Amino acid sequence: MAVLAAMLVVALGAAVTRSASHRTPKASIAGGAVQVSVGRGQVGRPIPSGFLGLGLEFRTVNAYAGDNPRALDPVFVQLLRNLSPGQRPIFRIGGISTDRSWWPMRGVRRSPGITYNISRSWIAVLRSLATATNARLLLGVNLEDDSTNVARAEVHEFKSGIGTQRIAGYELGNEPELYTGIAWYAVHDGKDIPWYLRKEGTPVFSRPKGYNVHDFTSDFSRFRRALPHQPLAGPATGNVSWLTDLPQFLAAEPGLEWVTFHRYGLNQCIHDPSSPHYPTVPNLLTTLASRGFLQGVGKYVAIAHNHHAGFLIDEMNSVTCNGHPGVSNAFASALWAVDALFQTARAGVDGIQIHSFQGNSNGMFDFKQVHGKWEGQVHPIYYGLLFFAQAAPPGSHLLHISAPHSGDLRTWATLGKDGTVRVVLINDSLKGISSVRLRVPINAASATLIRLQARSAYATGGVTLGGHGFGAETTSGTFPTQAGAALKSSAGAYSVTVPPASAAMITFSPAHTG
Repeated sequence: MAVLAAMLVVALGAAVTRSASHRTPKASIAGGAVQVSVGRGQVGRPIPSGFLGLGLEFRTVNAYAGDNPRALDPVFVQLLRNLSPGQRPIFRIGGISTDRSWWPMRGVRRSPGITYNISRSWIAVLRSLATATNARLLLGVNLEDDSTNVARAEVHEFKSGIGTQRIAGYELGNEPELYTGIAWYAVHDGKDIPWYLRKEGTPVFSRPKGYNVHDFTSDFSRFRRALPHQPLAGPATGNVSWLTDLPQFLAAEPGLEWVTFHRYGLNQCIHDPSSPHYPTVPNLLTTLASRGFLQGVGKYVAIAHNHHAGFLIDEMNSVTCNGHPGVSNAFASALWAVDALFQTARAGVDGIQIHSFQGNSNGMFDFKQVHGKWEGQVHPIYYGLLFFAQAAPPGSHLLHISAPHSGDLRTWATLGKDGTVRVVLINDSLKGISSVRLRVPINAASATLIRLQARSAYATGGVTLGGHGFGAETTSGTFPTQAGAALKSSAGAYSVTVPPASAAMITFSPAHTG
């Protein structure tokens, strides 16, 4: 189940500073080509290796990877490899299922709030998946049950079954700010019933009213003492206000490995259509959805780094609360993903994990077996992730861009370690074409263009990247290399048109002299 903390989303401004990215005004587009110049100045830290990762709930592991650790779903494995070739991404296993799962303990009664048993076969599948994709795992550990014995048992089994070399850390709990707002379980006619049937009966909460970040810090420290010398992550919150206490939390946990935070573009739990956070395609294509949700996060990233901790947005997607059909599974989600990922990288975040479900409108893909053979259906957002992975390879730097402010065109540029410059143009207008005159700071040996596009922003299929797509389903997960269309300069600039609701990437290979 997707993050629920976004019920507390705060309306944030969409102001963008004049540096790595801009949106250009409609007036400029209507009046002629927009003048965009890429500078030589670099912005922030280089894109980390393994920056783009995956987030899965406990039950989703088998739905995607299968049940046999010796015969994983090869389509799923290849789709993951496409996003981080030659890298070591972090896969987060958690979400609301973190606090609903446990390792069964002999002689210990399972708490009513727990609905999933971790097994050795499940751990074996997870170990095989990490090995096949060269990934490290950030593993959720139950905190809501408030039992250090349960936590110790989980960590012991994870460690012995997966191996420390494949474990990036253990994340204690999930969105503890909701422990007093989302029922741990319920009681109906004198019987305990699971949390997902909480509409019936009397809700029972895991923590008393008034539970806050200071209480959570005390709980976290108690669990940390029960799990000595383990790499821990937290606070796994989606509440911006909890980050204001990050210095105090880090002071209490000086050895914390990862600061973890959750972000979504729009909020499925909002029911007012006039709200800018209400899930619609037009709202998803605003800077509030792809940039405003990260407003102010940069300072907390710096605080984490100053305490020698990494900062992960380890639960991220377009729409909260399982997504919204026709929005989070539409092509608009791919365009949202490209802009949001660049903005996240610009904030200095060390990595993100896109949360995905089987059979859910927020999912990147779905899988099934037909006559013993795996088939995958790839959803639009995946294409946005693949586009970003190509535009921002590990080690590349964001570059300064000179362009008019606001409007429908967003621009990004990167400088690769090999001197290659890549410029991304995103047109989030539903109707207008963007015309661009582009200048870059290198003498390019060649310039090639590939496009990310679909029939419209509302399309749920038919997406292509560089003219290629996975079609209705794929039995390999392999994506062909895109050659791109050659561009020629005129008077030192390149002319590019970007159709409505589409994106373009222009790759400039440096001319080597001597």
